[in-house]
Amino acid sequence: MAFQEGHFNDLLPHLLVQPNGHRKTAKNCHDKWESLKQDYYAASAVAGGSGLVYSAEKGANVVTEAGQLIMDELVKVHSPSTPDMIHF
Repeated sequence: MAFQEGHFNDLLPHLLVQPNGHRKTAKNCHDKWESLKQDYYAASAVAGGSGLVYSAEKGANVVTEAGQLIMDELVKVHSPSTPDMIHF
């Protein structure tokens, strides 16, 4: 899902002022969205194609050495900069 810059500008009046007195900017919101989107795609790749189980509660739950090796390889192959991680 892609949001236009205007969406984040429309969102700003609805956000609370931070405890330090600062307000979020459209760029802050956009950057957070992009970060969350990358995390989602990484979790989705783990859940859908690696043979490992992923849950929101336990994450990848890699508990064995073999599982850790699979996870390490998966992270190498599907890093956030890898184009095949982005599906719209």
